[in-house]
Parts: sequence; C-alpha cells; structure tokens
Amino acid sequence: MSTNPPVVLYHYEASPFAKKVQSLLALKGVPYTRVLVLNIPPRPALSTLLGITYRRVPVLAIGSDIYCDSAAIASALERRFPAAPTLYPFRVGVGKTAPIAEEVVKTDTAVVRALAFWAEGQVFPTVQDHMPYESLPAEWIHDRSGHRGAPIDIPTIVARRDDSKSTVASHLALLEAQLADGREWLLDTTAPGLADIIVHTPFAWARTLSSLADLFDPTVVPRTIAWLDRTSTYLDARRVSAPVISPEDAAHVITSAQAEDIDYTVGFNATDARRLGTERGDAVTVTPRDVGKVPTVGTLVALSSEEIVLETRGEVGVVRCHFPRLGFQIKKAEAKL
Repeated sequence: MSTNPPVVLYHYEASPFAKKVQSLLALKGVPYTRVLVLNIPPRPALSTLLGITYRRVPVLAIGSDIYCDSAAIASALERRFPAAPTLYPFRVGVGKTAPIAEEVVKTDTAVVRALAFWAEGQVFPTVQDHMPYESLPAEWIHDRSGHRGAPIDIPTIVARRDDSKSTVASHLALLEAQLADGREWLLDTTAPGLADIIVHTPFAWARTLSSLADLFDPTVVPRTIAWLDRTSTYLDARRVSAPVISPEDAAHVITSAQAEDIDYTVGFNATDARRLGTERGDAVTVTPRDVGKVPTVGTLVALSSEEIVLETRGEVGVVRCHFPRLGFQIKKAEAKL
C-alpha cells in the first residue's frame, strides 16, 4: 500500500498556471485528484471548507498542507517526493553515475528562480495582452480589474498589441540565444527540469494565441520551436489521468491526512519574526504584494527565509497554508483568531 500523502489540485481548466502545475506533477510522476473551481471568486471549496481566502488558483494540497503559488508548489513537490525524478537534474556530463549530492542538485536553484521572475514577471504580462479581451465575459473583466487593482482598459490593450508583440519577439530572441549551442534542455541538463517548465509555460501559451502565432517562425526561432515541442512531448508522455472529485470529498480527505513536519522542513526564524513584528502563534495576514491582494488570515506556525506557514480553519477542519516569502507580505492581524 502506498504511503504517499493524498495530492489534490484546485484549478480551473483554462489557467496557464494550472497547466504549469500539472506539468510539474507529470515530471515528478505524482498521482493526484482534482477539484474544479470557477475562474472567478468566490471559491467556497477553499474559503468556506478550508478557511483559505487566497484568491488565486491553482493551489495544491499534499496531505493536510495547502501550497499557494506555483513557486511554493514546486518546492513542496521536490521535498515531499524526493524519490521521484528531481526538478533539478544534473548538468550534462556532471554526476551521471554518482549518487545525487544535494550540493550538485541544488546548484542552479537561484538561476531557476531568476528565470521564474523573467518568465512570469516579464514574458507573461506581454503575452497576456494578446488574450481575446474583446470577447471575454463582462463578469470576468470586472473581476480581473479588481484583481489588478485598476480597470482593464480593452481599447488601450488593443492599441499597444503591436508594441507588446515586438517585446514578445525580443524575449523569443533571448530564448533562441540560450538554445543556440544545440543543448537539449534549457540549462543543458540530462533531462527537463523546473527551468524548462517555468519558461515553457508562457511561450507555449503564446503559441496558441492567434495574434502571436506568426512569431513562432521556424526560420527565425528554430531551436526554440524544437525545444517547445520536445518539452511538450516529454511531459505529455508522463501525464496521468487525474479524476475530478467534489469539494466536500476533497476537504475531508485533506483535513484527515497527515501534516508535513514543518518544524523540520520549514522551522521558525524568530529573528526574522521579530523584524516583522510577530511571533509563533500570532494571528497574522499574508497578502500578495503584486495583484490579487486579498489577505489570508491564520495562525503563524512556521517561518523561514523562503516560506510562511499559517494554520487556517474552515467548516470541515484545520489545514496548514504555505506561501513563498518572496512576493508576499506578512503582518500581525488586528484581532485574535
């Protein structure tokens, strides 16, 4: 019998970031179930049943721990499923026959995170300009305007599309240069890893948008096209069927599962907590710094330089909610929980 914890993905079908997380799960070979949620709040499957008001999806449950943001999800999958294929494969010619040493595997973690800031902070917004805003429902436009903190001005977006398309072309040129030496994978590794998935996600999405499709010209970016196809083929061959379950069933599975040993994996940095004006056991809020600034309120139970962990309570039970440190703000709540 498997001793692996249950894994549940909360997402909606059209989300590029959900596709990214599904690619991570495929690469790691982790079986999972799914809960389909609406593409706009409210999402009572999370907020009511589990007490998580974080407005973005996807989120991933592993046991009774909920990981918010794809960066936290990637880190959790790597540490919770160490026997699965690593997200940080060896460089070509390095350590192929030797046991995996942590200092080798972790060599490019900072580079991978920098790539994430580029792919998600620079590439993604320019690709996003080419979504078919003109035909999207008014309800969705209204929700995403609130999410961004400013109205979505469709005429302005349409007017700047040529400029943003030129920017996407420049990003493609950078990617083509990275692949110019004929390497198989983005960081010249023996297999695809987190870096490939991070960068593949926005460019594969861009390829599906009609106003950007002509940028993927095999005479201009042949190595990029080959890498995109190679990565897609590799991941598609490893995808498994993920059954859809009800929010209620998922919540009961999650809250009855074992929690991660966060004292060991995350710990508590008391010095940093003092800088933030809080301590273990305090009621705190965690809020994204960029968009979707809806706070999640809970009890602070773990804190490191990379991760924040809150305990939240919903109608079904208690879970632990994990956020990355970078990109999120933590504050002491005004009232006790």
